[in-house]
Amino acid sequence: MTQVVSDELARLAPEAVSEVFASYAITLSRVPLAESRMTMIPPLSGSSGEATVAGFIGFSAPAVRGAVLLASTFNVIARARPPEARKRVLSPSSSSDWILVRDWAGELVNQVLGRVKNRMRAVGLTFEVSAPAALSGQALSFAKPKSEHTRPMLFDAHPDRVWFWLDAQWSSEVEPNVPPGRQRKEGEVILF
Repeated sequence: MTQVVSDELARLAPEAVSEVFASYAITLSRVPLAESRMTMIPPLSGSSGEATVAGFIGFSAPAVRGAVLLASTFNVIARARPPEARKRVLSPSSSSDWILVRDWAGELVNQVLGRVKNRMRAVGLTFEVSAPAALSGQALSFAKPKSEHTRPMLFDAHPDRVWFWLDAQWSSEVEPNVPPGRQRKEGEVILF
């Protein structure tokens, strides 16, 4: 059953990434990768030396654990903000703007994983999500997880790129099923 879960995640994750960016008026197109050779993030910008901004978040349940990473350039993350926030132009030369962009990268990865989690509920698989974290830097590199279910994905954000890495490990006890009850919609406010 682990392969069923892995295949479902491989289908849902790129949809979720594209949908989140589309909700902020950025169209992404998937770039094919030679996954077996992917050991680091490919260049995300045509400009050499441009810093990378990344958000990452973990998730877990008794039979699952994993993490997702979303990385891009300052300009892509700054463009992927709500329309009201885009009225204020951000500058990569401003340290306070870098803080805003890093925070927003964390929120974007949170929204992507939230969509994946919501859709996995449709087959009865649930997990808890940690708080997102973010970082940025000129020479960021990330070690490739050793899980056989790691899914690197690259998207073209015209002109720069978005990198998404999903690493999930499911125990053989995971049994998908369809739960009763109402499915939550993306963007729905849940008060507790």
